[in-house]
Amino acid sequence: MNDQEMKATNDNEQSQQAKIDVEENHSEPGLHESVASEVDSSNELKRQLQEKEDQIHEYIGRLQRLQADFDNYRKRLAREQEGFSKLIENRIYSKVLPIFDSFDRALRAYGHNHDKDALAEGVNYVYAQFGELLKTEGIMPMEVVGKPFDPLRHEGLLIVEADGPPNVVLEEFERGYQRGDQILRPSRVKVSKRRPAPVAEPLKPETNVNEPERGEL
Repeated sequence: MNDQEMKATNDNEQSQQAKIDVEENHSEPGLHESVASEVDSSNELKRQLQEKEDQIHEYIGRLQRLQADFDNYRKRLAREQEGFSKLIENRIYSKVLPIFDSFDRALRAYGHNHDKDALAEGVNYVYAQFGELLKTEGIMPMEVVGKPFDPLRHEGLLIVEADGPPNVVLEEFERGYQRGDQILRPSRVKVSKRRPAPVAEPLKPETNVNEPERGEL
């Protein structure tokens, strides 16, 4: 078979295959459209899935950045609070130092001349300085003697019988202090309680001195 005959044979086969394809397409007209529709749906689902994954990664990144920002804020706030606390402490210490200096001078003066009167005067001065410091800071002693006992302000150490009303502070063992409405230290006190009522003695029967005893005539 020469080349022309082979070419004619191939053309004939291709023509027959084309006819077969046309006949198949005409026999099932909706198949191609169905396959194409499924392919389009699959591609759309893939696109939507990719968008969701991108959103998830974006949200995770935002959350991680927010977490890092919050950690930095918390650390900065802790540093600021620590610095503020030290500032308050230093302010109080700076006010206590002059009192310590006065006490130191009184002790050194007593060590030189052993003057008890001078030492007592120095101690009284230190006491006055410290009291003024407490007053400046708004720290005041509580007046409790003669007041009703209050468990929020007083710590009862001793309860004794008394003639007056019960639950009244009779004595203060250790002074309490408050700053505004806050109790810094409760007062340690002695509290009264009511005396028990006296027990009445039973009455003895009266005897007639003129009445003869039994057995006498």
